[in-house]
Amino acid sequence: MILAVIATSLALIVPVFLYCSVQAHARDGERKIANALVALLFLLCIPWGWYFLSYNSSENINKRNLQAERAACMNSTMAFVMSQGFVRQRLKSPGTADFPMITSPGVRVEYLPKEAGCKYAVLAYVDAQNSFGGTVRNRYSVIMERVSGDVWRAHDLKIQ
Repeated sequence: MILAVIATSLALIVPVFLYCSVQAHARDGERKIANALVALLFLLCIPWGWYFLSYNSSENINKRNLQAERAACMNSTMAFVMSQGFVRQRLKSPGTADFPMITSPGVRVEYLPKEAGCKYAVLAYVDAQNSFGGTVRNRYSVIMERVSGDVWRAHDLKIQ
């Protein structure tokens, strides 16, 4: 859209510039140049005004907000990181929890497009000490839902 406005502006400016350069040497040229520049200013207000009014219309604002929301949802790393906090809460010794990298074998984070909202299925593991002080690997699965911003909710957390 902005390219169309710029192209329209150039289509108006170039002929007026040529007209003014011809009139610069003509008799009574200053008045004609001033009139041409006033007309150009008026004509430039039309496409730029249209652009700014349509850009800030409620429909376009809603569309941009929806695109930003979708972009924010497309963050599987955040879903994985946020799941770790919910898993830590359920461990016997949360201070000893050692989570893998998201790229490690055995870690899967999948976007759930058929679910309402922004949801991910997280399948991963954590190495942590059990009640006897021995380090064990616990596999877990959880559905992570982005509620808003950095607020996430865990559904169906299962630690094995």
